[in-house]
Amino acid sequence: MSHTTDIPVGDALLGRVIDATGAPLDKRGPLDATDHLPINRSIGADPTPQTDKLLETGIKLIDLFAPIVRGGTSTITAVPGVGLIVSSSELIQRIAARHGGCAVIADLEDSIYPLSDLVADLRSGGVAQHVAIVTARQDETPEGKHRVALAGLTIAEHFCAQGRETLLFLNEQLLTEQTLLRFQNRRRGSAQGALTLLIWQIRTPETTHDRALSQSLPVDAQIVFNRVLGKQNIWPAIDPVQSTSRMLDGQALSAEHTRVARAAQTLLRDYGDLQSIGAAGDDARLQARARRVLLFGSQPFVVAETFTARPGVYVPVAETVRSYGVLLAGTHDDLPEEAFRFAGAIEEALSKAKA
Repeated sequence: MSHTTDIPVGDALLGRVIDATGAPLDKRGPLDATDHLPINRSIGADPTPQTDKLLETGIKLIDLFAPIVRGGTSTITAVPGVGLIVSSSELIQRIAARHGGCAVIADLEDSIYPLSDLVADLRSGGVAQHVAIVTARQDETPEGKHRVALAGLTIAEHFCAQGRETLLFLNEQLLTEQTLLRFQNRRRGSAQGALTLLIWQIRTPETTHDRALSQSLPVDAQIVFNRVLGKQNIWPAIDPVQSTSRMLDGQALSAEHTRVARAAQTLLRDYGDLQSIGAAGDDARLQARARRVLLFGSQPFVVAETFTARPGVYVPVAETVRSYGVLLAGTHDDLPEEAFRFAGAIEEALSKAKA
């Protein structure tokens, strides 16, 4: 690009919707921003070697099966109607509440999920004040999409440089050949604040953009949603078998964490096979245990409290690993399955069973 575009940055953008030039799109008046940065500036590669550190979310399915690398890149793959925005809002809520962090969403106006619906969901979840949104029309030119992606990155980098824990949600359709290198070389952060990239991969029969572009980015974790789980009232509808993270193959997690995650995935894969052929004896016992493990992945969210009348639950990673380990050992095979639906740690399931 031959010209430079400055973009407003800072807290004045939180709760606002702008385009790639910084112009407000939310009809809430002008921005009260004093700081601006060029979106085309070159920051160079981060000289600090990246070390894997878990970004704890308190969401059991993510922390156990697809742990997010703090300052890394994760993909979130979903079809419409599986709770992508609700789960993303919950991630924002937890980063804001636990770390004083914030988020930037770089997205495209979508006929399936309009921008107005996105803003409404963020507001109803109580997280809109922690989010800056940069957007453009669905039919934007490749150059325009490039500007939206860089504007979102620039705003997020500024928050990170201020020492804020920052999430950048990026619609996969905004990735171009031009943006890939810039995203790979982004400043990932320090002990004070980090910039974690989460790429929305929304799959529909009409999906026509080049998926290979997002696959060109080194990805640390893959969070995959499954419509079948939603139909079974298992929310979040995150698939514990398809979701994964390279942290499970490294040294950043405890050996017990990796053991429990792999054992649970193996049991659930076998459970799928057993469902198709019927089960008896030991197979029936393992099938019932797998069903409890699957139901235990459901979890009340803070951002959904208004609709579910259930208090949101934060489960630390250590509790998640311990609880799944107990389930896998068969300690509670005698408890009714429904005791595990929308429970936090294992003790809550035990209390529900006694009630």
